[in-house]
Amino acid sequence: MTWATTQPSLLLKLRNTDDQAAWHRFDARYGHLIVAYARRRGLNLADAEDVRQIVFLNLVRSMPQFRFQPDRGRFRSYLGRVVGNVIERVRQRPYRRVEVLEVDERVASIPDLDQPLDGVWHREWENHHLRRALAAVRKGLDPRSVDVFERLLQGVPVARVAEDSGMTVEAVHKIKQRIRDRLKQRVAMQLAEESFL
Repeated sequence: MTWATTQPSLLLKLRNTDDQAAWHRFDARYGHLIVAYARRRGLNLADAEDVRQIVFLNLVRSMPQFRFQPDRGRFRSYLGRVVGNVIERVRQRPYRRVEVLEVDERVASIPDLDQPLDGVWHREWENHHLRRALAAVRKGLDPRSVDVFERLLQGVPVARVAEDSGMTVEAVHKIKQRIRDRLKQRVAMQLAEESFL
């Protein structure tokens, strides 16, 4: 599956540092991703939240001058490198305090932003889209179906879920397939929203 890139209209809006709605949208879309990635890279929650704030401060400083250069790579790669650099700076601090650093200085030294990032970033990017899709899909489902699907996600065997919920195995399979189809549609919609860059 190909994973998304960032919606160009959002990037254009972020160039205006006073556009609070755009920054809130960006935070809602990527804040959890940044924290989750930092946690997977071994930081505690407080340090991961610091990474999120530092990344956003760096972006606020750099976005007015940001110019998308498709030959240099995707925004996803740019963001991944910025986050990775901030994580490394946080790790190097003996007391885990990091000043805001210029993003462009660090990223400019990288010849090709589309070079492979570590697998953890890509897995977090994919998980990020799946979490967003699952949250959206859950809203339109009955609680029983959500319970069945969540138990299946936890690895409970289909037969056990069917028995515990008083359903047939076929009914559990249908719920699983229906929710899976909705998730695929939702992820595709998210990808379409972010398909330009």
